[in-house]
Amino acid sequence: PLLNAGKTMYGLGTGMAYSYLYLNAGLPLNSPLIAPKLILFGEACHRFQMPTFEVFFNAYRQMMINLRKQKLSWTILKGDAFDEDAFLRSVEGNARAMTLRDTSTLRLV
Repeated sequence: PLLNAGKTMYGLGTGMAYSYLYLNAGLPLNSPLIAPKLILFGEACHRFQMPTFEVFFNAYRQMMINLRKQKLSWTILKGDAFDEDAFLRSVEGNARAMTLRDTSTLRLV
């Protein structure tokens, strides 16, 4: 509803909060309550030209994929949804700092 009302920052911020809360609540990783929503939020970020939010949702999706596959190195964000190294090479300055903050936070979760 917030995105439809033009409140882009609030809508995407709520999506980020939903993502963190979902994982912290210990809900199933393969639930249809999370994976499709991450894709939809990522598409909304692209549509609204909010690349830093888009990176978060893609990185979060990659982390979820890694956890579902039970990889030994699930903290390495490289796969179908997101490639951290490739993205970090493409940005600099504030965008790079924000991306490092978000991906590092995902590793702590």
